[in-house]
Amino acid sequence: DKVPFNDNDFGFLLDFRIRIWKSLHVNVRYSQSLISIRERVYYHENGEPYANNQFNQVINLRFVYIFNESRQQAVPE
Repeated sequence: DKVPFNDNDFGFLLDFRIRIWKSLHVNVRYSQSLISIRERVYYHENGEPYANNQFNQVINLRFVYIFNESRQQAVPE
């Protein structure tokens, strides 16, 4: 644990929100680092080193209730 983390983390975020019922939604987010946040060196039993890059990876699930949400009516053509 003596190897410091990088000061910067560059990544991407995917965000989806789906209506479940009336104003209740479920929100799913996934984020991942594009570059490693640090590199750790481990040693096999025979003493050979191998490097392991560490990345941030998060999956988030939340329920969202939106008050006073206006529903737009479909306009017939």
